Amino acid sequence: MASQGFRVFWVLGILLGGWVGTEPGYAARSTGQGKATPATGAQVRFKQPTKKPSQKSPSPSKKPGAKQGTVARNVLFQTMCGQRGKLSAESRYTMEVLLRVAGTTQCDRASQGLAKQKVLDLSGTGIRDLRPVGTLTTLETLVLSRNPIENWSPLAGLVNLKTLVIRDSAVKELGAIASLPKLTSLILDGVGLTDITPLARLQGLQTLSLQYNQIQDISAFAALKNVTSLALQGNRVRDLSPLTLMTYLRELRLDGNLVENVRPLAGLIGLEVLTLNNTLLTEAGAKDLLPLVGLKRLELLGIPMKQNPCPTLRSGAVCAYHQLPVVSGN
Repeated sequence: MASQGFRVFWVLGILLGGWVGTEPGYAARSTGQGKATPATGAQVRFKQPTKKPSQKSPSPSKKPGAKQGTVARNVLFQTMCGQRGKLSAESRYTMEVLLRVAGTTQCDRASQGLAKQKVLDLSGTGIRDLRPVGTLTTLETLVLSRNPIENWSPLAGLVNLKTLVIRDSAVKELGAIASLPKLTSLILDGVGLTDITPLARLQGLQTLSLQYNQIQDISAFAALKNVTSLALQGNRVRDLSPLTLMTYLRELRLDGNLVENVRPLAGLIGLEVLTLNNTLLTEAGAKDLLPLVGLKRLELLGIPMKQNPCPTLRSGAVCAYHQLPVVSGN
């Protein structure tokens, strides 16, 4: 009877959606037929189940997160690596260079190793095709100087890139570079630039170097209000008025440009370093720099000066200029 009573309670518990708990001294064992057999004298109790919070599956319409995107890109690299025999000769060469960087010819291991790499320097490696590089979305710093690259569009896939350095190469189009959302430091020295209009989209830039190009129009800089360091040596810049809005500038280098009027710089009171060596500035024009009392270094070499052009600078500041020799009368 005790056994039958237990079965009644057990079935009742199942129907009510509860579960059978045990008190001390209760032992349940499986009979292999979906039944539990209580020990003699067992006490049985029923407990209402606690509802678990529902877990919604992610909507397939949602865009994958950054981590998912990175994984997908690494899979793309691994797939491209596995099929490198079918790639063009230029793309295959780039893949071989990346495998040497990874230290393995096994695509899965190379994919994992490169996924952990934040900094990649491919200077002077002779690569022409950037498509394999464009799959390495974990990169934060990339150096591509002195390479015969013509198509820079694969760089648009490097969504985590913060620093890009390209020197002594040919960059004819800035669309892909200007689309990089996290870029804070950009160096494009000696790459033949004339039109820098697309750079206005890079409003997160803090460091910008465009030395030794053929730039005349710098109106795009009016949108780059967060830049603190700007290097423009060796260009053809005359009009400095777009710089008036760059109030966070701390370092500005304009050597070798066609600058005559520096009046637009007078309001950049946060400037600490200013170089205007070998420009068209005159001694009279240099007086417009007198409001910049916070300068720690001012260079005006190659501009003949009769008097000290830095009378307002604080003690300890460096003022470099060419003073004309004093001619004594007979």
